[in-house]
Amino acid sequence: MRVGVLGGTFDPIHYGHLIIAQEALEALDLATVIFVPSAQPPHKPAYEVTAGEHRYRMVELALAEDQRFSISDTEQRRVGRSYTIDTLREMSRSLPSGDELCFLVGSDTVPELSTWKDVRHFPEFCRLIVIARPGYPLDVVSTLGALFPDQVVEQVHRDALVIDPIGISATAIRGKVAQGRSISYLVPEPVRLYIKEHKLYRCEAEPASSPPSAT
Repeated sequence: MRVGVLGGTFDPIHYGHLIIAQEALEALDLATVIFVPSAQPPHKPAYEVTAGEHRYRMVELALAEDQRFSISDTEQRRVGRSYTIDTLREMSRSLPSGDELCFLVGSDTVPELSTWKDVRHFPEFCRLIVIARPGYPLDVVSTLGALFPDQVVEQVHRDALVIDPIGISATAIRGKVAQGRSISYLVPEPVRLYIKEHKLYRCEAEPASSPPSAT
């Protein structure tokens, strides 16, 4: 059985994320796609990222009606910065024998992989799946030869996915909210209502409310 893993800040999660997960699930015959909201990404200052509790809850709300997808709190539970290698190691050890993790990453991220912690060890824990993103053709896969053995690069080439461009970004969504504009049809309705209720992405004069208490 193959299990997809889609990590990110999800600040906020939007329909683009869900479409990517669905396309990967169908194209790769995945049993499920597990969304992994990061706690504190190594490449972003803490003040640039919404509180992890908010982002985690928004992902929960977005996935609530789709049993094909699930959410993992592995990075939310970890103290300090979120490193993908630690997540993959932990998740691979929890899988039944014979199952395989498929780590989904956009082609726009491929040039950054050389800066990720212990990236050369990724193939020990997962199958790397590159998804084409606008402006970043799959030619970038060839650069992975500097990080991985030839057979891994060949596998990435075979499994690479091209899906229709999705013109939605979390940055644009945050900007619309800050400007008082609608984000309907960009995020699932429960996520839109959560953002509104907790006053997320407003200007500093209107601070976000505290994340909901854990139950």
